[in-house]
Amino acid sequence: MKKQIISMLVFLLFTLGVNAQIILKNKDIKGNFPKIIVSKTRTSLYDRTSTGTRLWLFWGQVPKKDQNCKDYGHCYHMTVHSSDNLANRTFYIKYSIPFKEPRYENPIATGIMKATFVYKDGRPTKTITEYFTEVK
Repeated sequence: MKKQIISMLVFLLFTLGVNAQIILKNKDIKGNFPKIIVSKTRTSLYDRTSTGTRLWLFWGQVPKKDQNCKDYGHCYHMTVHSSDNLANRTFYIKYSIPFKEPRYENPIATGIMKATFVYKDGRPTKTITEYFTEVK
């Protein structure tokens, strides 16, 4: 019985790890958005709270491959929108995965996210730019 439970836990941990295609962590440890997780069918954005990190928004789409990025590696990007009673938000997410070549010893993906908040209560528009690196 114990062996079955242990093997089931190992299997669950493995499947949870396989689900994420790429995890991007913010380069700035005090940044507004600590990480982005892109799975096969969904992109999740986490935000920073006073108690830690929480899933804030997710979209049922993933960044699409950019065919114009051929020199460095594979580039992906997407623009998504979110809205509530407080603001209209636009998120532009882009990341690059370098080719696995001898000149790149340990290639890791790098990314950028630009978030634009257009507030409905008269506050000025706010734009946040965050930079990310892949978590291996």
